[in-house]
Amino acid sequence: MNRYSARYWIVNLMAKSEESNISRRKYLQIAGAGVAGLVVGGALGYVANPGVTAPPTTVTNTVTETVTGTVTAPPTTVAMTIPPKPDKIRIVTEEDALYTKMYAPRFKQLYGIDLEFATGEYSNVFEKETADFMAGGGSYDVVDLMFGDMLGWAKKGYITSLDPFMAASGHSWDEIAGGEAYKSISQYNGTTYCFPSFISPVGIWVYRTDVYNALGLTPPKTMQDVLTLAKATTKKDASGKVSMWGECEDWNDDNLANDWWYIVKAHGGRIYDENGYPVYNDDKGQMALQWMKDFYDSGTLDPDTLNIDSTGTEASNFRMGLCASHMDSPWTYTYYNDPKESQVIGKFAWAKMPANPPLETACADFSMAWGLASKGNTYWGWKFLEMVTFDYDLNLARGGYPPDPDYGSSGPALKAVYSDPKLLNANPFLSEVLESISYTPGFIAPYTEHDIEIYKTVYNVYLKQAIRGETSVKDALDAAVQKHKGILGLA
Repeated sequence: MNRYSARYWIVNLMAKSEESNISRRKYLQIAGAGVAGLVVGGALGYVANPGVTAPPTTVTNTVTETVTGTVTAPPTTVAMTIPPKPDKIRIVTEEDALYTKMYAPRFKQLYGIDLEFATGEYSNVFEKETADFMAGGGSYDVVDLMFGDMLGWAKKGYITSLDPFMAASGHSWDEIAGGEAYKSISQYNGTTYCFPSFISPVGIWVYRTDVYNALGLTPPKTMQDVLTLAKATTKKDASGKVSMWGECEDWNDDNLANDWWYIVKAHGGRIYDENGYPVYNDDKGQMALQWMKDFYDSGTLDPDTLNIDSTGTEASNFRMGLCASHMDSPWTYTYYNDPKESQVIGKFAWAKMPANPPLETACADFSMAWGLASKGNTYWGWKFLEMVTFDYDLNLARGGYPPDPDYGSSGPALKAVYSDPKLLNANPFLSEVLESISYTPGFIAPYTEHDIEIYKTVYNVYLKQAIRGETSVKDALDAAVQKHKGILGLA
């Protein structure tokens, strides 16, 4: 079960439990599948830079901390009550070696508190979080979420406001890459409920330099260039079997939604109008879907494109030398440079994403976020969020410095590190990522609390029907928009 099929199943189960009075006990028997990998942090060493601030004085009783905030002008003084230190902070999240290698030792060093991670693929994480919330909460302090999840969880009171902690810390959204855009999707009714845990836009085009150079090719500038280059770089052996696809993508489930939003935008279209109505069945949306169909029919695209199970297969294919290019995101750099497995070391580069004029480039986002569980230890949970969001060294590590294929690079949240020479030397493409975020207006995808259902029952049904030729592009988009409106209560 992939990320979105599981999320769609459990959200509908939640709704049905509320409608039919299914008991929480029964719900937990259905939904409370275990999440793999319970890891207690703090056992691994981390050598801090000499300039790191010394750990604060241990607090054993409730005291008051007064800090000058700089979130809004004029500065305000905020009193924050510090509760006693717990033995551990409990975090449920997708698995990432960076957490145990660097986050846990750093938190232990700063505060003397262990980090306990319950990890797994996001569908399992989402089930675990939801089951705990419905049972009354209290099992976790920090939760992993997608921005659309934030809207529903904030409405139900499952996660708490970050604004008081932000004000007391003196940090601001200006410190976060793409800060204003991320702020807009981290808030509900003007209140902040989450921070980006990493920044991962579909904002770069990765291609095989050896293949392109041998044919005298340059990266695509327009969407038509993408198809032309894919035809030129698809290779076949003597028997006519494809030995290298010109392009490999993942047009299934959540990744189809991300790529669809980018492709519509690159053709000059949009998903929603200014009133929140889906409008991608217009001429720009039809051009975008026709482009996808033409690409699929061209014989240059990996035939598994519509069936990939959201596991990074397209990135694996590129690393193994099975395709010449694809739309990419920041986390893959050290993955492609892994000397143990990669076949393309020194043979690839990044460029801006193509787009039809007048756009020079287009960018879409699929970053993840952290939130604080309302029934958890919110103060010390915030200290974890503050550390991973604003700690310079940990953001360097998130970007890929020092290089480590075990945890790769998935886009640091802290804007300042994007100009760090060490990081740019280890991952030169990150400057392209920040440029894409900064250059492209409105790069954030339009999230709603109904995204799971939209991804599952709209995009993955109607778009695929048109791409496979089972119905016309226009009919597919008209049906998709009508279904979409119904889900949003706009029909």
